[in-house]
Amino acid sequence: AADGSHLMSERYDREIADLFAMQDEIAASITSALRIKLAPGSTRPARYVPAVPAYEAFLKARYHEARVTPESLERSRQYYEQAIALDGGFALAHIGLANYYLFSTNFGRAAAHTVVPAAREEIRRALAIDPALPEAHAMSAYITGFYDLKWSEAERQFAQIIAEHALFGPYRLMYCLLLFFSGRADEAIPLVEPLIEADPLELWPRMNRHAYLPGAGRYEEALGQLG
Repeated sequence: AADGSHLMSERYDREIADLFAMQDEIAASITSALRIKLAPGSTRPARYVPAVPAYEAFLKARYHEARVTPESLERSRQYYEQAIALDGGFALAHIGLANYYLFSTNFGRAAAHTVVPAAREEIRRALAIDPALPEAHAMSAYITGFYDLKWSEAERQFAQIIAEHALFGPYRLMYCLLLFFSGRADEAIPLVEPLIEADPLELWPRMNRHAYLPGAGRYEEALGQLG
């Protein structure tokens, strides 16, 4: 708490197979301790519980993806494919693989025309498993804007996703990128700042905000953040 008072403390000893149930239990305990009132209309989607080995492969894929080197990106692809092979109902692993394909073109490792169709196929597979999966819809909106160049349609799709899932950050970060590249950096900055406050150790929102600041003409503030 801001005043240093003690709000919540608990110990959780569980088997690894109970990992997801324990996460939900901890989240419920923290919510109760903080007495959080959710924004009207914001809901927490029902979460698919993957097989533990598939989830471990998924986490390894995310780790290597975040390192953003040619070698690590290939490792991430291998782990996403492993997660899919271990659990055919794990839709998020398909979205991870789609993200790998988009990363490949974002960082100059493959031409967009060669990888975007593969990304779309993984999104299709994820939606076939879970038609309401917000990560899949966000990834589709991202491609609509950055590949199809249908900026207005992409913004409409993102607005709907954010309205239905106000508490979840990754979609908001994609939307901020859309605003930035369509020349609206000043609108992206206040949307990305809550993501930094929610997770100060997460690198991508900070990197993106640093790009948005000069885009909005706030050069001195951008230079100050380099330290």
